[in-house]
This record gives sequence, C-alpha cells and structure tokens, in this order.
Amino acid sequence: MKLIKCILNFFINNLINFLVAILNIFIWRTKKIWIFGSWFGENFSDNSRFLYQYVFANKDRYKIKRAIWMTRSKETYSIMKNLNYDVVQINSFKGLFYHLKSAVHIVCNNASFSGYKHDINTYLSFGATKIQLWHGVGIKACGRLKLKNPKTIWASVYYSFVNRYGQPGMWGRCYHLATSEENKRVVIQDYAIMPKKVILAYYPRNCPNQVLFKNEKALINKLLDLKKNYKLILFLPTFRNDSSNYILPEQIQGFYSFLKSEHYIWIQKKHSADVNLGRLEDGDCVINLDAKFDINVLYDFIDLLITDYSSASSDAIAKNKMSLEYCPDFDFYNNNDRGFVNDFSLYHVCDTIIEPSNLFKEINRSINLNPLELERFKRVRSFLVGNKEWSIKDVCDTIVLTAKIRKHV
Repeated sequence: MKLIKCILNFFINNLINFLVAILNIFIWRTKKIWIFGSWFGENFSDNSRFLYQYVFANKDRYKIKRAIWMTRSKETYSIMKNLNYDVVQINSFKGLFYHLKSAVHIVCNNASFSGYKHDINTYLSFGATKIQLWHGVGIKACGRLKLKNPKTIWASVYYSFVNRYGQPGMWGRCYHLATSEENKRVVIQDYAIMPKKVILAYYPRNCPNQVLFKNEKALINKLLDLKKNYKLILFLPTFRNDSSNYILPEQIQGFYSFLKSEHYIWIQKKHSADVNLGRLEDGDCVINLDAKFDINVLYDFIDLLITDYSSASSDAIAKNKMSLEYCPDFDFYNNNDRGFVNDFSLYHVCDTIIEPSNLFKEINRSINLNPLELERFKRVRSFLVGNKEWSIKDVCDTIVLTAKIRKHV
C-alpha cells in the first residue's frame, strides 16, 4: 500500500506540475516579484521573516517591484497590513495569481511533506526558483537520517528520485541554505539535495539589525529592566514523539526556590510542533511566551540558553551565548525517537545534562562564563556556523547569486 500510494502521489504531483506549466504560458513568471512564507503559512517569523524585512526595504537593490508575504492567518494578515507590508492570503484569488506570477518562492519550514500545511501554496511553484531557508542547524535527525536503515534500496530510490522529482512544485530540486560544511553534509544526506543547490551562508534570523514589532520591543525593554537585578535564562525544549521519559525542569524539587535564591528569571516557550509536554507553568520568576512569539529576537538579551535536541543551541552559539543541553531522556531519544545526525558532543559546548538533579549546579557553573574564552566554544561555532561575520545584506546577496536570481548585485 505504501508503494502504491507513493507512485500515485508521484503521478498526481507531476500532473499538477504540468498544469502549472500550462498556466504559465498565459501568466508569465517574473523575477521582479518574490513571495515568502513560513511555518505552515501561519506565522510571520523565522528566517523567512528577517530576509523578507530586508528585501522589502531594499527592493531597488534587487530590481524587484514586489516582495509579498503569503499567509493563511487573518491575525498575521491584519498585523502586517497595519505595518504597511505587502501581504496576501495564500489561497485568495490574488494569492493564487501571485504564486503563478512570481519567479522566486522562499520558505523556511514545510514545502512538501504530507500531513502538514505548506508555508506557501507549493503546488504552484513549478517553474519558479525555489529557496528553502530552513529553520535550524539541528542535531536531531530528519528525513533520510531519521530512518533506522537509511542505505536501503527503497530509501535511496525515494530520496534520490521520488523526493527529488515527485514533489509538489518540484520542491525536491530547490536551493537549500546551509550554514557550514557540516550543515551542508546533513542537508545533502537528509533530503538528497544536490550539492550545487546548497547555498552556504548564514541564517537571516541570526544577523544584526532586525526590525522589531511592538510586543517584541515591550518584552525586550522588560528584560533589560530585569537584567539590572537578575540573570536571564531562556528555556526552549524541542518537540518529542514520546515525552514519557522527559522530566521538565519545573518538576525538579526546589525549582522555584532555586530561581528566587539565585536571582534568575526563567523565560520559556514550548516548541510550536509540540503536542506532548503539556502547558508549562507560570511562577514568580517565570515568563511564559506565546506560542507564536518569534524567539529569535531574544538571544542578544539572555545570559544562558537551556535546551535539549533543538537547533536553538546553534542560534545561541551564533549569538555568542552559552548553551546547556538538558536531556534526561537522552538514551530513549537517541534509540527510540529521532536520533542524531552526528556525535552529540560535536554540536555542543558543555557536557550533556542527563541527571535532572545536576541541572541547578550546571546553571550556576555556566551562567557567568564568557564563551569566547572557551576553546571548545570556538571549535563548535566554527563547525556549525563558521567564523565569518555576516550581515543580512551579505546573506541576501549570496542567496541571489547562488540561486542565479541575478547575475550580480
């Protein structure tokens, strides 16, 4: 049944691609219109957001007339309209038209996987230059590396042919952003991306000069005020297929008294894809963030990140911040959940915290360290995101030139 379904989807997707090619005879694509989307078409966030904000403000540099954000969310649509951004509902008549008219389609999360909504209407992307910015230099396995035996004939055929030539809009042949040679290796092995289609650059969300919203400015001002008397800890657990072996920090005895006695503020946000951990509790020293809040604007203001198998650790490293990996379900996650793309220690500066009772001690040990003075930090940073200082202009120029949107900028 799985094989039959795969073959059926392959032919259906290619039939749709053929029909889109016919429509493009009448609606010519132009590189003067770019469309963007992120996180299932719901949020204005992540790499797509920060690249969009730069491109929108610099349309003349890239010789474009319109940079359009595509969304399914009425709330996102209203917020962006009020900020005078160019925003269109994905499945409106205008949305469908500009999907066909635009020759540059940019996403940062889902473009082709079944079971989830796509960042834009990727069924209408055939014939456009497609760019996957992705959303993290993560240690947890995805795609082919998540399989127990990624070298089987079925896996090889699926990822090198079916995935590459049978996706909606031909997204299996998109350009894919990677931040280092290690990240490039993972991208190629996970999704069979052709090496010439990998864009080596930096994540837009980690570049300076970000444009902030009112609620983001308000929170940052609050944190700056708190920093006068407290150290700020950001807690970002990733999603799990099974959370039965995971113990939240707030479940450790003495958690709240520890925060108070050490003058720590605990800022936390659940992963948007999480359905297992339940609601994180509020407290006197705890700030819970809304699920749609773009966490990428906060790294500059925290003193320590605590995560587990999340790519948030590489974002902290890119921002020269210390990160602790709290992983009480390490063995289970490695052997029974997603597993990892490489030796876990290569991706992280500190030793993994597996025993919950050690968490408080490791927080106190790490929170005042200067990561730039640690040789291991320098090695991990170089391994994951390189040593070059990137501006958002550098990133956009590299994307434009590598994806052949323009011959020069």
